[in-house]
Amino acid sequence: MNDHLTDEQMGAALLSQADAPTATHLAGCEECRRELEGMRKALSEARAESLAQGERTPEYWRQQRLAIAARLSVDNDFETRPLAWATSFAVVALLAAFLVQGLPPLQRAVEQPSASAVADQDHELLLDVARFTRREVPRALEPASLIAQELHRAAEQKSDR
Repeated sequence: MNDHLTDEQMGAALLSQADAPTATHLAGCEECRRELEGMRKALSEARAESLAQGERTPEYWRQQRLAIAARLSVDNDFETRPLAWATSFAVVALLAAFLVQGLPPLQRAVEQPSASAVADQDHELLLDVARFTRREVPRALEPASLIAQELHRAAEQKSDR
C-alpha cells in the first residue's frame, strides 16, 4: 500500500478488527502507527476522565446543586425588577387617566376639536369611502392589475403579428 489508511481502516484497527492488508500497512508505516497510537491514547484518557466524573462524591454533587440554586435565585431577582417597573408605570398611567377624567367640563371642551373640524373630517372620510367603492380594483391590487393589463396588451400585439 502506498497510501495511508482510510478512516474506516483506522477505526477497524482501533477496534482490533483490522484485516491483513491493514495490519501489513501498519507494520510498515510509522506515520499510521503514530496516528493509531494517538487515537488509542485519546480514547484511554477520555475513558479515564468519564470514570473519574462518575465517581464524584455525593458532597461534590450537593455543592453543585447549591451553586446552581444560588445562581437561579439571583437570576430570578433580576427578572422581577422589570415587572416592578412595569407595574409602577401602569399605576401612574391609570392615575393620570383618572386625573384627566376629573377635569372640569370647560377645560375638556377647550381640549376637544371644534364641531366644524369634526364635520370636515367626517366629510373627508365619506369622500374616501365613496372613492373606494367606485373602484374596480382594490388599491392594494392596483399594481397587479397594471401588470395584468400590460401582459394582456403584449399578448394581443404578439397575436396580431
